[in-house]
Order: sequence, then C-alpha cells, then structure tokens
Amino acid sequence: MKKFALLLICLMAMFRASAVPAYPYPVTVTQPDGSTLVIQGHGDEFYHFTTTADGYTIVKNDAGYYVYAQLQNNRLTPTDRIARNQAERTANDVSFLEATGKMLIEKANNEGARKARRKVATKESDSYYKNFRGLVILINFSDRKFSRSDAHSVYDHMFNDENYKGYTNENGTKNSYGSMFIGGVRDYFSQNSMGKFAPQFDVVGPVEVDMKSTEVNGSDRAWVVFAEAIANLSSTVDFSKYDADGDGVVDMMYFIVAGYGANYSGNSGAYLWPHKWSLEYVDIPRYNGKRMGKYACSVELYGWESNQQTILDGIGTVCHEFSHVLGLPDEYDTDYDAGGQSHDPGVWSVMAGGSYSQFGRLPVGYSAFQRYASGFLTPKVITQTGKLELKPMQENNEAYMLKTPVDNEFFLLENRQKTGWDVKLPGHGMLVFRVDSTDVSVWQTNRVNASPTHNYYELLRAGNSTSGAQTSDPFPGTSNIMTLNNTTSPSLCTWNGAYNTFGLSEITETNGVITVKVNKEGDIAQMKEDFETMGTTSANGAKGVRGRFCSWNFTKCGVTAPGSASACDDTYSVAMKKPSVIATAEPLSVVPFMVAVHFFNPSTTAAKFKVQYSLDGTTWEDLGEASVAAKEDVNESFKIKSLSGPAYYRVYQVGGSTTAKVYVDNIVFTYYKEEGGVVGDINGDGTVDVSDVTALINKILGTSDYTDEVCDINGDGEINVSDVTQLINQILQ
Repeated sequence: MKKFALLLICLMAMFRASAVPAYPYPVTVTQPDGSTLVIQGHGDEFYHFTTTADGYTIVKNDAGYYVYAQLQNNRLTPTDRIARNQAERTANDVSFLEATGKMLIEKANNEGARKARRKVATKESDSYYKNFRGLVILINFSDRKFSRSDAHSVYDHMFNDENYKGYTNENGTKNSYGSMFIGGVRDYFSQNSMGKFAPQFDVVGPVEVDMKSTEVNGSDRAWVVFAEAIANLSSTVDFSKYDADGDGVVDMMYFIVAGYGANYSGNSGAYLWPHKWSLEYVDIPRYNGKRMGKYACSVELYGWESNQQTILDGIGTVCHEFSHVLGLPDEYDTDYDAGGQSHDPGVWSVMAGGSYSQFGRLPVGYSAFQRYASGFLTPKVITQTGKLELKPMQENNEAYMLKTPVDNEFFLLENRQKTGWDVKLPGHGMLVFRVDSTDVSVWQTNRVNASPTHNYYELLRAGNSTSGAQTSDPFPGTSNIMTLNNTTSPSLCTWNGAYNTFGLSEITETNGVITVKVNKEGDIAQMKEDFETMGTTSANGAKGVRGRFCSWNFTKCGVTAPGSASACDDTYSVAMKKPSVIATAEPLSVVPFMVAVHFFNPSTTAAKFKVQYSLDGTTWEDLGEASVAAKEDVNESFKIKSLSGPAYYRVYQVGGSTTAKVYVDNIVFTYYKEEGGVVGDINGDGTVDVSDVTALINKILGTSDYTDEVCDINGDGEINVSDVTQLINQILQ
C-alpha cells in the first residue's frame, strides 16, 4: 500500500521507504488472569510484531495470554511462559530470555514484507489509492462536547470539499480563523500527489462515549475510547465499505475527539495526544465481517485551554497523522533521549514541525522523499555531468536523485518555492536531503532521526545553521551558497564520509526556477565480493580461494550455503566464529578509499569485528570496528586513509560466541579509477571481459546507470549496438 519500503530496501532502491510504523508508545493490556502487561507494537501493515516494554517478542496463545515467542522453522510460535513485566519476572524467566534474545522476527516474512512494499509503485497501489474511502468518527466525552452544534457539517466539508474555502460562524458570519484555509484534507493529498490520491471520507457522529476526556491518559487508553465509539456505531455504520484492498481489515479510521490536546504543553497531559496506531493489536470484535485496523486521531481545538478560546484545529495535525497511516515516519527526534536531541527538517516538513503553520490551516507540502515514498513521484537519477533545471515542486512534481558509493544511501534535490502549500515556508530555493536506509530497523520503528549521532533523513542546510529552519537553508538561499560537493560544509559525502562521484556548482535561482551544474568529482568504481562464485569451503580454513577480483584466505571460517536462514543476499556467505578471519590472499589491484561489509548475527550474543589493512601482509592496522547486536544485520562502512600503494585487507572477529555462527557477506571496495581509465572497463573492476559487455547492454536497455563517457566505446557521441560490437572485438583480440 505504500512505497515507504522502497527506501528501505532497494531504495533499497527506494524506500522503503517507512512504512507505517507501529504505535510508538507502550500500551497496558490485561491478561486473562487479571494481571497487566505493558506491550509495544513494531513494524507496519506488511509485517508487524509485538514485544514487552523492554523488547522481548511476544505472541498470544490459544488461551488468550501473551506469552514469550520462539522461532521454530523461521516462524514465531508461542512458548509455555506467560509474559510478564520486567520487575515481575522469575529467575527462570530471566534465564530463558537471556538465551532467547530480544526482537525476534520472522526473517522470511519480513523479506516478504519488503517485497510487498515494493509493489506499492505498481498498478495495485494506484488501485488502492483510487478506491480508498476513509471513515472519520467524531467523539463526544461525558464531560466534553464539541463546541459547535454543526460539527458534523463542518468536518464533512473540511475533509471532503474540493477547493475548500474554510468555515463561518454558526450564524453564517465570517470566522477569522475559518477563512485562513487554502484547501481541505482532500485538497492537500490530491494536490501533493498530483491527483493520484484524492481520498473520500465518510464523517459520522459525534458519537457519545461513557468516558471523561482525561481518561484517555495521553494515548494509553485511546483504544478503549475508540472501541466504545465503534461499538456504539455498529448498528448504523457498515464497516465493510472501508476495506478497499479486500484483506479483511478496515483500511483506515480517523478519530477526532472533543476538546483540547495534550500535544500543547500546559494542557492536561491526560487529554488525547494525537497519534496513529492499529486496533489489530488489541481485542476488538469484528463488525460486518471486518477486523479493525489502522487509525489516526487528533482533537477538536487548537492551542491552550488556559486561553479560553475555542479555535478549531486546522488540517495540519490530520495531514501529519494520516500521512503515518500512508506509511511515512516521523522526521523529528522521537525519543529526545538517545544522545541528546537531533536536528530535523523542522517547518520544512509536514512530518516534523511543518503541520502547525497558520493554526494548522497551511501544513507544508510533501517533500520529494515523501512523494517518492508514497508512490507519487519518481526522481530522475543524475548519471552524468551537465546543466540541470529544477522547477517548483508544488507545480511540477519533479526532483533529482544523486546516488552515493554506499548502497541504500542517496541525496534528493528539490525546488521549494513559497507557493501553494509551501506559502509559509521560511525561505525558497533548492533543498537537498540525505536519505540513509542502510539500517532498515530505524525506518520500521519510527526512529529515523532519534539519535543525533546518526541522522537517517538529513536536510543539508546551505547556511550551515543548526538552530532550526532558516531562510539560509536552501541553495543558493539568503547566504548565496552556490556550491555543494565533497569538500564543502555541508557536503555530498555519505554519513560515513565516502566521497560522491558528482559535485554541484553554479546553483542559481531565476524566477523560481533552479539551475545547477553537475561536475565530475572523480571517477569512482566498486569491486564487490559476494562469494557466489566460490562454492562452499572448509570451515577450518581454506587458502587461496579465487573470488570475484582476488583470492581469499579463511582462518577458522568458511563459505557456506544457504548461510543464516536467508541472512545473505543470495546463496553464499561466510560463517564466522570468534576468533575467525577472512583476508585477501594478495594485495588488491586498486587502492580503495572505502570498504563496506554486511554483517548478519542470528546468534544470541553480540559480536564485534575489526576491519584492518596491511601493506606487507604481516603488520595489521585498524580501519575501524563493527559491533553487531544479537539478532541484528547491519551494513558498516570504513574510510581508508591515503595509502602508499596496494594493501591486504581482512575482517577479524574479535568478540562474540566461539560456537554460534555469525555471517559476513558483500565486502565492497570503493576506489577512484585512474584518469581516463581502461577503455571498455564498463563496470570498473579493472579488467575488460564479457561482464563489461553485459554492463554495456544493460546501459543501452536502460537498466543500468554507467556514465556515457565510459560506455561510448567508439567515441561517436552515441551509445548503441556499434559500441557493443567494438567492445566484443576488443575482447577477442
């Protein structure tokens, strides 16, 4: 349903981007014996799971108890141990959990979820958007009612009108806050998707619930309120109308409750805090044969109760929370704890601080990433030097992608002008975002920018400001910054410092149109060892095993298949245990500036690796360390300082289990090709062979993005079958 997975996987070409993260706050549930348990949901609509508050995976057994889960044949199955809060566990519970580990997931199903996310860009996704129908439920508490008697009519127009113009007072006179709108909810999504998604909503209520407005307790008991409201509507609402994709689950509900919200500091913290979650996590009856699914919610009134004003909240909160339902993650610091508070896009993004503008009447428009992740835009990939022209996002729905040497990390370039939904932005010009999906889990668990030590969605602020949204943030902006490359600040380097192939210069803005010159920063190539050509080896230490571009030595480890229950990209990976080593058997033929390694740790013990180099094959120097938690798989990149010549490289496991296997796959070296390079070496592996013919054919077919310069073998300025013929003749000579 969403493309957020594109980022996360292929982005990962795309994302994966997001993917509707589970409700980010713990929930207290009651077990059949009357005891209570704090649980936490994770994942999205494609794959989700539940844990205790401290991260141990749980499932429900046939008796209705949450019990600790175990993996059997790559499936989560119930154990006979009833789940308990941390302070209530027995010594046997603790011992069992230490052996089991946290965050168990069904890796095969999770990979299936990633593939399902990729489908959002297909016609199936278009059909979902086209057929979508949402349900909006207005709720009165026993102690707090909607401030207007015509609330149903007001919200029906606010959600559904095309070219919505706002509302008046109940007597028909002008309402100054009601006249600030430039559109409603339908307008916002229709215009930001370029007409691809123009949702229709059925507004019902207000429906009465027998609970006070403070009994919601922020979000802890919101589902109880919503369950009662649904039950009270069950005789008048046909819930089967709201399952557009036919999966047996109501696609989306939106609740608006009477009164103020806890999201305004100073109001009661017991009022509702707007959020999104899924009612699939709790026990609610089926209605009209459908299970209740995702929901988002907000409150009636804007601002602070102490002001004694009854200003209706605008559509900003609705657009933010409903975007969660579509799969977009929060882009602000969601925990304010891990290492301090992160910098985030602020008012430049509706998923950060951009939903509150003009009393919530003018939420900022979708960014290039948000459109990309939702399937509303496909950015153009920069593959060669030259001039680029970027027209305003709100009018033309276009953006550029600049890839990096690191898999699943790239930059997006977009032109934001103060028009349409962007009219209240602090400035105008070209915004550049770095998108990093190298760690899928942060996108799946709504922690994209939770840690200031590693932002996974970062606005490159042209003026280098760290104090929130500024007029100097865009390029060229008020600071007239016209250059962005590997050595500027900010730069086009990856998070780990790897250089980009291209740089940007002569960034100018004329009549709202951005012009950029793309320059070659250096001809970058990669060599990847994926172990697929080796076959299995001895686990005790094979020597001189030929790989993709060099031979390898294995010490107390070896190539295995299928690896760790699909914990490798294809068939083969290297199974390691402390203190095993995999090393190049001879110096590389190139001098790389970065090496990346993919680690898989299915064991219950954290593992630690050193990545090292040696000029003589005897004395080893550290490039860096990688700590891989139990049940985790990660990509790690290491910068290589300037070396005097070719070197040996190795991955050395220095921590972890001496019996449980940990896996390594895809060792990638990134290097600068020599000036001019080797004619015909399309894939940059240092040799000219049949693999280069394949690469050239893929270029002609449009399935690869090798540069025109390297693919134009005969130098006639065109890339076609004549270049293939000349390359084949060159190889046969």
